[in-house]
Amino acid sequence: MGAPNDKLSDPQINGFASDRKMRYDDEMGKVAGKDILNLTVAERIELIGDLWDSLAEVPDAVSLTEAQKAELDRRLDAHHRNPTGGAVLQ
Repeated sequence: MGAPNDKLSDPQINGFASDRKMRYDDEMGKVAGKDILNLTVAERIELIGDLWDSLAEVPDAVSLTEAQKAELDRRLDAHHRNPTGGAVLQ
């Protein structure tokens, strides 16, 4: 399955989606899709947040292409030139 220090290496996940336990696929080491579909919409949204947060804990594991890096630099430069010029989210 996962590496010994991998938070998801345990066959049952605790702490994700309101501490609900989901069945793990032993061969693939992934949560079964049908288990995710059994979660409520609110629990799935919470799971997405948990997964997103877990990615933020290992930023070096998320690689960007040169084009993606250039786009991020372009957007950051544009923001520095005009901090109030972006779209307002409502």
